[in-house]
Amino acid sequence: MLTLCRLIVGIAFLTSSFFTIAEPRDWQQELEPAQQHLSAGRYAQALPLLTQFASNGNGLAMFTLGLAYELEWGVPQNTSLACDWFEKAAKLTVPMGQYKLGRCWLMQSWRGVNQDNARAAFQLALDSGIWTAATALGEMLWADESARQSAFEHFQLASSKGDVKASLLLAKLFFHGQYVSQNFRLALQYFSYSAPDNQPVAAWYMGTMYDAGLGVEANVQKAMYWYEVAASQGYKEATLPLAALYFRLSMQDATNEEKWLAKTYLWASVASQVTQEKSALMLINRVQQEIPSAWTAKLDEQVNHHIETYHANK
Repeated sequence: MLTLCRLIVGIAFLTSSFFTIAEPRDWQQELEPAQQHLSAGRYAQALPLLTQFASNGNGLAMFTLGLAYELEWGVPQNTSLACDWFEKAAKLTVPMGQYKLGRCWLMQSWRGVNQDNARAAFQLALDSGIWTAATALGEMLWADESARQSAFEHFQLASSKGDVKASLLLAKLFFHGQYVSQNFRLALQYFSYSAPDNQPVAAWYMGTMYDAGLGVEANVQKAMYWYEVAASQGYKEATLPLAALYFRLSMQDATNEEKWLAKTYLWASVASQVTQEKSALMLINRVQQEIPSAWTAKLDEQVNHHIETYHANK
């Protein structure tokens, strides 16, 4: 979290060099003491410094205060105050401030939704190299069927610059054949660009494709890996196909049969609770006939821990 906050602040500063700012001061150098406190989690020391620098016209300090109120860095979350600070930073041409301001203009809870202002803010951010702003503009354009081509081009631009959300959106379009011709090969390519190890929905799609051989040669090991990535991060749609795959393996690999049966029981038990699929209960009943009862008690502990971690409030 602390490394991330430092990275975000650094990106905001670096991209501000695309503009002529109000004062020729080195905002980054001026903010260094406050950043050191932030990196160490000393919010009580960082926030007064940030407020002081912001009052003296440091746009990066304004942006960082917006993040503090958005992400609860030593203060209660306050979206309205966060947006106020992002707006001040945006006026001093901090690109990430402009991007965040665009997001604020899409929130009813701030000053009411204003799509024209949002588009203008996103465009300013995009013009200065905030590529995720292209994704945001693409999403707005997608709502207008006559602007779908422009939206698609915005997604392509953002994806080419490494924006994982744009890659995921493109992957889904190619997978489902929405707007574009269905193309599983391209879908898999874009899913691989969307940071699937940290994006459970992308991991689930990749597991499905390797499981069924969609756009790629079927590969049980890769299907198992991607289903596991998705399921272990709480993506419930992956739990049942993962359990079914493990059960299939238990019948094909006698050497590791017990391991596959244990994993079948684990994920079928999760699936039965989070999806209510009858086939999950059928898998549990079949596996219980094959494994020692002592195993189920230990496995149930893991199941409960997973449920509490990822599904308790859903």
